[in-house]
Amino acid sequence: VTGVQTCALPIYLYLTRNGGRTWSSVYTTPASSINGSIQFATFASNLGCAIVQTGTHTSILVVSIDGATTWHRASF
Repeated sequence: VTGVQTCALPIYLYLTRNGGRTWSSVYTTPASSINGSIQFATFASNLGCAIVQTGTHTSILVVSIDGATTWHRASF
């Protein structure tokens, strides 16, 4: 299970594996000058992606291939 947070800088992506009793931060966005947000989608059991708004007209894609344990910025 993953959780998302929409807030001022920085933005964190959290993970829980015990129904929400405990949470750990698994990704922190780079600093930006606006309030950003993370929108999360899952495509398969171990594959996930998050679109992170980092500016007024900019976003990045972060991906996980290990069931949301680690996240990395996607390169194109």
